Amino acid sequence: MASEERRGWWMVACLFLSLVLIYRARAGYAGSLLHPLLKEFGVQRAQLSLMSSLMFAGFGLAAPFSGWLVERIETRIVMTSGALLAGLTFIALSRLHSFTALVAAYCILGFGGGGASDAQPGRDGP
Repeated sequence: MASEERRGWWMVACLFLSLVLIYRARAGYAGSLLHPLLKEFGVQRAQLSLMSSLMFAGFGLAAPFSGWLVERIETRIVMTSGALLAGLTFIALSRLHSFTALVAAYCILGFGGGGASDAQPGRDGP
C-alpha cells in the first residue's frame, strides 16, 4: 500500500471516529434526558424541542462557514477547532443551571459539530 493511500485510510478512520463521537454524543442521549430536563427546568416539551432545533440550525449555519474557512486555512485546523468547541460545550452543558443558557449552549454545540464534521478534507492538498 502506497504512503498516500495509507494516509487516505487514516483520514477516513479519523473522520469516522470524529463523526461517531460528535454525532452520537449529541443525538444519543436526548431521549433519555427528556423527562429529567423537563423536571429540572420546569419547561414545556415544545421549549425543550427548541434546543434540538437550534442545535441543528447552528449545524447548518456552520457548514458553509467551515467550507469557506477550509478554502483559506488547513482542514485539520477547522475540524480540530470545531471538535474542541463541541467538547468545551459539553463541559459547559454539564454545569448549566439556566434554561436560556442551555438553549444557547445547544446552539453553540451545533456550530462546533458543523465545524468538526462538514469540512471537506483533501482540498488543501497533502
